[in-house]
Amino acid sequence: MDKKPKISIVLPSYNRADYLKKTISSCLNQTFTDFELIIVDDASSDNSPAIIKRYSDIDGRIKFIRNSVNKKLPASLNIGFNQAQGDYFTWISDDNLYHPDALRKMASCLNARPETGLVYADYTLIDEQGDIGKRIYQEEPEFLPIRDCVGACFLYRAEIAGKVGNYNEKMFLVEDYEYWLRFGLVTKFFHIKEALYFYRTHANSLTKTRREEIRLAKNNLKKIYGPKYKINEKYQPLYDLYMWFISERDLKSYIRLAKIIIYHPIITLSYIIRNLRRL
Repeated sequence: MDKKPKISIVLPSYNRADYLKKTISSCLNQTFTDFELIIVDDASSDNSPAIIKRYSDIDGRIKFIRNSVNKKLPASLNIGFNQAQGDYFTWISDDNLYHPDALRKMASCLNARPETGLVYADYTLIDEQGDIGKRIYQEEPEFLPIRDCVGACFLYRAEIAGKVGNYNEKMFLVEDYEYWLRFGLVTKFFHIKEALYFYRTHANSLTKTRREEIRLAKNNLKKIYGPKYKINEKYQPLYDLYMWFISERDLKSYIRLAKIIIYHPIITLSYIIRNLRRL
């Protein structure tokens, strides 16, 4: 690739031959075509490397990197982004899919908002067969210290990424949320209220197999980064909801939940009802 691409997509992958073709195709079939796709295979033992090579042989936008040993997701992200040349960065999980207009709409949003460093969008759940499920509505950027409002579909400026630094390789399972919390300290975020991504739910996903570890790690991140953010007074009851109830779920937390509902019934109950699936 001679010309510098506008967008760099990193696709880290490990033993995901069953879904990888569809994920790669969703990148290559974007209506926005000025991108490079950097696929980092993390020492897979299945047929993933052969699949990636077939695609890289026929599309010059693909760069194939193969780790000699398994280094885990955050290290693979850093390896990929260290090779990236685009003005805008993003990454996609190896079992998920982009909406065909995802890159075009996110890039247009960043182009129109020079003061914004990261944009993110809603997403739609799909199952193992690809059947469409419910749409997940992300919250506004003010929610960042409360929960990961960025989610799975995002685009951010490479220039700011250079200032923020690499993904923390000690933060496996929550490397994305920890990165957004650092990112949010130096730039503005913008929420695109469209579903531009398909998030696959299946029995072997990290979200399913390591759910409790992820919950505890995210709770710890909130304790570390929460004091660095000024919580909007409007959302303080929801911050308390996450810190006092959702993150703990012991007897004391239920007592605290009752207090939050008594003092802030409308915002607390409406949020719980809207987000039962997440809670």
